[in-house]
Amino acid sequence: MKKKSTFKNMPKKIFFLLIIIIVILGFVLFFYFDRDTEQQIIQEQINQANYCQQTSDCVQLTGQCPFGCYIYVNIDEAARIQKLIDDYESDCIYGCIEPPEFECRDNKCTEILE
Repeated sequence: MKKKSTFKNMPKKIFFLLIIIIVILGFVLFFYFDRDTEQQIIQEQINQANYCQQTSDCVQLTGQCPFGCYIYVNIDEAARIQKLIDDYESDCIYGCIEPPEFECRDNKCTEILE
């Protein structure tokens, strides 16, 4: 009676193990980069919504990490941007001080630093 060689089955086992490792690594990388991409898209939307012609065009939103304590955007964009911020699952916390004053300067809503 001839004994089956386990060495013969090794390439199939190694191939199967490599496929499993590649799939797991793919999921990990997808979720890692997906989170970075979401953050970048939201930050880009915040930047695009920050425009004004006068101070009354500006509104201050309550931010969250990683976007900053206070976010300044055009009043017409405020609800949309606040929803993006609120829907983002933050994994960090800020300790924010009293909100600063803000103004429209160079067509951007900007905090007044004294």
